[in-house]
Amino acid sequence: MLFNKPKSERGDAADSETPPAAPAPGAVLPVLDDAVRRKSARPEDARPSVLGPGVLVRGYIGSPGPLHFQGDIEGTVEAPQVTLGAEGSIRGQMACDRATLDGHFDGRLQCRELNVGASARVDGQVRCDNLVLAMGALINAEVSIGPRE
Repeated sequence: MLFNKPKSERGDAADSETPPAAPAPGAVLPVLDDAVRRKSARPEDARPSVLGPGVLVRGYIGSPGPLHFQGDIEGTVEAPQVTLGAEGSIRGQMACDRATLDGHFDGRLQCRELNVGASARVDGQVRCDNLVLAMGALINAEVSIGPRE
């Protein structure tokens, strides 16, 4: 019956408040990367986030859980695990614990474990502790493999 009551009987405190103002055009919005880094998701709580084919994202993507991309990313990606599907591409920077690449990566990549699939193409700079490279993968990058000193 809430919808049939007049506003005065609902007890909504928000009715008297003015709505928040929209940001001014060209205003810089706060970046959420620090908040994402502070969250320590337990492995059982982390759910994968998926971006499908045809999606284009520009900017920063940070996640406490796994990410799977089939679309195109231009910017910075930070997550514990990143999977780049054969139809996807990432242009920019990526930092993660485990990366599985089957699409096109162009930029700077830093991870512990890197698995490069047969359909992958990697350009730029790669720094990883362990590398698994499938037959047919294309790598045109400066690659540093081994534990960090």
